[in-house]
Amino acid sequence: MIYQFFILTLNNLRYRQLRSWLTALGIVIGVAMILALLLLGSGLRAAVAGQLQQFGSDLIYVLPGEEGNPIMSAILGDALRDKDAAAVREVAGVETAMPIVERLSMMEFGGQQKTINLHAQPLEEMKIVFEGSQGFRLSEGRWPASEHSREIILGHSVAYKRFDEDARLGDEVIVHGRKFTVVGIMKLIGEETHDRSVFISLENFRSLTGVRDNIRSIVVKAEPGLSLDDLAEDIRYRLEQQVGLERFSVFTSGKAARLVGNIIGVLELALSAIASVALLVGGIGIMNTMYMSVMERTRDIGV
Repeated sequence: MIYQFFILTLNNLRYRQLRSWLTALGIVIGVAMILALLLLGSGLRAAVAGQLQQFGSDLIYVLPGEEGNPIMSAILGDALRDKDAAAVREVAGVETAMPIVERLSMMEFGGQQKTINLHAQPLEEMKIVFEGSQGFRLSEGRWPASEHSREIILGHSVAYKRFDEDARLGDEVIVHGRKFTVVGIMKLIGEETHDRSVFISLENFRSLTGVRDNIRSIVVKAEPGLSLDDLAEDIRYRLEQQVGLERFSVFTSGKAARLVGNIIGVLELALSAIASVALLVGGIGIMNTMYMSVMERTRDIGV
């Protein structure tokens, strides 16, 4: 009897091939969406954790703009000032505070001109923070000799992918209309924004652009053994005393991870809704197939 039912089922599938394939497709899409959701969520979380580990676990980030959305505030033009960075350095427990300035610029090398991200910070702070991180390290060469030396460090992609000709130590490049000598090349970070950056001292940047008090972030390295959360609160309190500074955000590595985790959670929720719709469509397709099969068999037996 079971064998006969099995043969009857196969015959019905062959008789209604299009309906059977569409039903199976609905099921496959639903399952694939769920698997994609799980893989995407875990992949994003792993990528975020990896990026934060590259900077280091003893860092605090000060960004312009509202606490709820500092990234958008930075995009819209909010900025920190030199005196804000100086105020952060005065907080007990701060080993160093590195202001970072960024802007798009043009770089000329090998007869080509390409857009690059110009990344500037004080030289001494750059050495302390970058050398203490896992990701921002030199693959070859050295750091610039001084704040005013015409020396530059290239991101990995700028050196080896951005131009037809690979850049080497000692090569001369033109950035923002001024000639620099390549003295270092960063190792591959894995984050395109930084891999496609060139790194110069803050004084050179300001000499090139004439821009001051336009700090996009301050990276704070804490002294060993301190609580990052407590130090972040001290920094927040100190900046609240700054005249003219109304909107800023202070993040530890853990808080940044939680913030990004919340964003990923919202994304996972949206993908779950899409997957649920796909499963619902597949389920309706199965119900429709079963209903039509029953109706056909009812007509066959004359009930």
